[in-house]
Amino acid sequence: MDSSTYLSNKDLKENWNTVFINFSPVCEHCQHTIKSILENISKFKETQFILTSFENFESIQKFYFDNGLGSFTTVYIGQEVDYNLTKQLKYSSFPCLILFNKEKKFIKKIEGATNTKLLQKFLKN
Repeated sequence: MDSSTYLSNKDLKENWNTVFINFSPVCEHCQHTIKSILENISKFKETQFILTSFENFESIQKFYFDNGLGSFTTVYIGQEVDYNLTKQLKYSSFPCLILFNKEKKFIKKIEGATNTKLLQKFLKN
């Protein structure tokens, strides 16, 4: 959240599930989905969450601080500025979750709000 650090594949944990989440800090469905994940984060062992948004940096930063995201070591958040991630993952909604297993194989694309039970089912935690 320093507005100058870039996250790359090299920063991600090896042999962990990865969930990419396209969100908007002002979208109610996004807020509910992410808050549900954060409230149940202990159920997602060896899973990292990458939250990206096109919104302005100030609203992403507010979301970060309002939800205490700095205290979660497996949750990354940032602004997508060049749309490369969107092009690669083919985000199509708010929220849009793209799930990969520990072997970096695509599992599922979930469009719209979801719940932690469904995520756990797909990630097999």
